[in-house]
Amino acid sequence: MATLRTTAAINLKADGSIKDATQAQITASKIELGVYQVSGVVGLASEGWQSTIKENANGEKTISLVSEANESGVLVRTYERGTTNPVDIIDCLTLRFDLDVEVVEPTETAE
Repeated sequence: MATLRTTAAINLKADGSIKDATQAQITASKIELGVYQVSGVVGLASEGWQSTIKENANGEKTISLVSEANESGVLVRTYERGTTNPVDIIDCLTLRFDLDVEVVEPTETAE
């Protein structure tokens, strides 16, 4: 088997569950207020967009986020916009990750 580096996106909900995921190997859980562990990933996407945060009626982001890679995947921390006060995700947070996927290489058949 070979390993392929690819990207995948999820919609993470306030309770730590995943609403939608483009790869089944990604899991998530809520650790505590404003802290989520996403597993099955290498890190946030190294190219292109990484997150989409819900905006209020004035077009301002409703939360801010900080992420860090760890041995289990990525730890995501969310805060009240402009503060260091932890807050849960409002509605959902769309995140895009890099991950390694096992790919079965085709075998040649004898003729």
